[in-house]
Amino acid sequence: FRSGHYGADHNSIDADKGGCLLAEDSCGHYYDCRRIYGYLQTQQFTAEWELIMAEKKKIMELKSITKEFYKNKALDQVSIHVFENEILAVCGENGAGKSTLMKIVSGAYAHKEYSGEIYVEGKQMHFEKPLDSAMAGIAMIYQELSMHLDSSIAENLFLGEWPGSRGVINNKKMWEKTRECLQPVGLEDMNPRMVLRNLSASQQQLVAIARALRKNPKIL
Repeated sequence: FRSGHYGADHNSIDADKGGCLLAEDSCGHYYDCRRIYGYLQTQQFTAEWELIMAEKKKIMELKSITKEFYKNKALDQVSIHVFENEILAVCGENGAGKSTLMKIVSGAYAHKEYSGEIYVEGKQMHFEKPLDSAMAGIAMIYQELSMHLDSSIAENLFLGEWPGSRGVINNKKMWEKTRECLQPVGLEDMNPRMVLRNLSASQQQLVAIARALRKNPKIL
C-alpha cells in the first residue's frame, strides 16, 4: 500500500476514517489503508535497522539488569545492546529507573548490589567502583555536575592529572591542552584560566563533556 494510491478497485477515499472504501463490485470489506501502510513501514524500518546493526560492532551489552530498593524494583530484567557510533536514548517517566541504570553502568553501584550482567566488547565486567567503569572505557556525565566551580576550566579538565614534574604544574602546557580539549565542544575560544562559576550552565555542561572526551572513552 502507498498513501494515496489504492489500486484500480478503490474508487473513493474516506478522509475522516483515514482509509478507503472499495467499489461495490469488489469484496465489500473496509480496509484501514493508512494503518496497514504504517504497519508495513514500521516492519520495513525494523528489518532495515536490524540489518544495519548486525554489521556494526557491539560495544556494550546489558543483560537482565534488576535492581531493588527495599523490595521495590527500580529495574526489572532490563537488557540493552549498545553499538559503535550509535546514539542511544533511554526514555521514561520520573522514577522509571533511568538514573539507576546509568549508575550501575558507571560503577556507582557495585555488581553485588544488583543482578544481571554487563559486557564491554564481549568481556563480562564486575564493577566495584566508578574507577573500574572508567578503566573499561565508560565515561558518565550526570545532570548534576560534579565539578569545582571556583577552579578554572583547565584545572577542572585535568583535576588530579595536572601536567608537570616534581610537584610543579606546567600551566602553559595545561592551558594548551585545554584549548585542544575544548575544540570538539565548540569552546576553543574560551580562556582556559576562566573560573568555571563565571560560565553559563550550558557552557559548564560542555566543559564536563570535554573532560569526559579527553580520556577518549569507548562509551559516553
